[in-house]
Amino acid sequence: MIESNKIALAWEIAEQYHRNQEYGKSTDIENRVPYIYHIGQVYIEASLSIIYETDVNKELLLLSAIMHDLIEDTTVDINMLEMEFGVNLLRSIMALTKDESLAKSDQMNDSLQRILLCTKETAMVKICDRISNLSRRPPSHWTKEGIIEYAEEAEVINNTLGSSSKYLSNRLTEKIREYRIRFS
Repeated sequence: MIESNKIALAWEIAEQYHRNQEYGKSTDIENRVPYIYHIGQVYIEASLSIIYETDVNKELLLLSAIMHDLIEDTTVDINMLEMEFGVNLLRSIMALTKDESLAKSDQMNDSLQRILLCTKETAMVKICDRISNLSRRPPSHWTKEGIIEYAEEAEVINNTLGSSSKYLSNRLTEKIREYRIRFS
């Protein structure tokens, strides 16, 4: 069962911590929106997947979608998250957080390996996140090669985590195809 109070609290926390952040690179003025827009996109993708995926912890999925970037991109108190939402949600968010102490080239693989050790819902949120990211124009400073690499990384995500949700895997496959047509 989904506790609406927990969902509302998660939105409050996400809005508070992402309040002054923008989604899109600062040099791309026309491509910037408040960061909460991205969180909303990920949440919508997760919400729609519930229609097609019946064997899922809906509350964990939705809470993870709302808070997936909190640890990576803000100064949120991890202990507060665990106290308010429990260890399972904290594990999910931690798995979705890139380890910036690693070389950039190793960060995604490390995150994917940690996601695989977590729940199906965590994997679904990662797919939702990449669907959202592929819905936007790439930053203007990216090279053609960088754009192609980003699409290839999305395929790695899908190949690694796609079994968590056939619906989301199909959505990501379509987004990758559209992204390649539009931008590479």
